[in-house]
Amino acid sequence: MKVLVTGAASILGSEFVQRYGDQYDLRLSDTNPSDVLSYSHAQDWWQGELADVSFVQALVQGADAIVHLPSGHGADAWTEAPLQERMLMTNNVFQAAREAFVKRVVTVACTQSPPVAKLEMMPPPNISRELPGLKRAFGSWTEALCSVYSGKGIQCAAIRMEPEAHSLASCAEIIHNTLQAEDFKLRILQPDPYNTEAFVDVIRLEPDLPQEAAGHARGF
Repeated sequence: MKVLVTGAASILGSEFVQRYGDQYDLRLSDTNPSDVLSYSHAQDWWQGELADVSFVQALVQGADAIVHLPSGHGADAWTEAPLQERMLMTNNVFQAAREAFVKRVVTVACTQSPPVAKLEMMPPPNISRELPGLKRAFGSWTEALCSVYSGKGIQCAAIRMEPEAHSLASCAEIIHNTLQAEDFKLRILQPDPYNTEAFVDVIRLEPDLPQEAAGHARGF
């Protein structure tokens, strides 16, 4: 399976590559290759900006699946301007994936996202300039975007997790398991409240995903 990993130089991207890189034909991408080029898995390395539509369109060509890991850690990465840029980059990846007929996209949403049944109440990205509000807004928006593109032929999965709160091993494992899963339309995975190292599929728990949620992502 040809898998594109964006944000490959992030702590989670590095963990996934180290643990599971030998099980995939990897293409790695980030703005800074310094932490990844030493890996034997990094033979297909692309350095560039996901805000550049032309770069993203070329990047996704030939990929069977994409693991999109929006980069940035800490409070400085979650101020309003970087959040808008992260949304732009994520939208570019999904749109290019659709145009290139990529089968599956796995991405990361914030664990502070609201329940799926309340996505129609998703706050706008600038609902709060505080860190929790911005992370919650991005997580909600990401899940709504997955809902939109799952109706356009892409198998979409959003995983609610934060590397700071969950072990990197469990985060990398759930990404790997989602790539290996049988065909699905939409999955939103969150930590099991009884076992933080395990994840449950929220869609199966709440099957009636409101279609109104899609409107927020379409309007971007």
